[in-house]
Amino acid sequence: DLFRNFPISREEILQQLTERVFTSGVQRSPVYVDQLTILILSEPASSFQNYFKKFKGRLDHMIHMTPKIALDFLDSIKPLLKYDSIYKDNLIVSLKKSIYQSDYDVRKVGLYGLVSLLSTTKLPTFLPSSQASQSMSLSQSQSQMSRSISMSQEKMAEKSCLEIFFVLRRCLTQQPQIRSKLYQSCHGLIAQNPTLVGPILNILLVQLEGYLIHSDMVTIFNLAKCLRTNEKNEVELVEPIDVLLHAANIFNQKYQSLNL
Repeated sequence: DLFRNFPISREEILQQLTERVFTSGVQRSPVYVDQLTILILSEPASSFQNYFKKFKGRLDHMIHMTPKIALDFLDSIKPLLKYDSIYKDNLIVSLKKSIYQSDYDVRKVGLYGLVSLLSTTKLPTFLPSSQASQSMSLSQSQSQMSRSISMSQEKMAEKSCLEIFFVLRRCLTQQPQIRSKLYQSCHGLIAQNPTLVGPILNILLVQLEGYLIHSDMVTIFNLAKCLRTNEKNEVELVEPIDVLLHAANIFNQKYQSLNL
């Protein structure tokens, strides 16, 4: 009621609430995130018009929070992002930078954050349906993405979505744990945003293609490329192929059902 009836107090309330999200410990931060979520969902977007102008500098702090709290905070402010494209662009930049940090948890925040932003972005014409179900080379895929970017220059939401896809592709060159998290985190997008099924399936198939050996008669799975022997003479998994295959199968089934 205080926030609704006294506009002059809104900025102070939001500032104090957000400060507590960032500065409280792991035990208390979720409480303030929940309060911020309730506030945003219960009030019109116009009530927060000055909110982002005050807190753009805090984005780099967000990526250093624990992954769960950072993602919960991002989910809480996500309904407002469509009203401030500049803030959303700044958020994407911060999340992109976090992908290349040395700290594993920071990279997880970046990855989860980018995938979360994808859940609300519609991308209806990313891939021709005849190509999305085929294994494509990386160069072909990048060429297609470049053409898509040029076609959607006037559509800021689609442009942001394509930027995120470029970053997620780069995640495929990172350590196995990050790639595994990427494959797993994509699962939730099927229900949240079916328009991304084709593009994500394409990413998974391009990655899977690197572990296949094609001949005139058969296609052989090259398991040796997924393993390596470390300095201690122990066998390590360098590609979480089980998670990749599971994700590819789920997305392929969904893609087929959408194109019946």
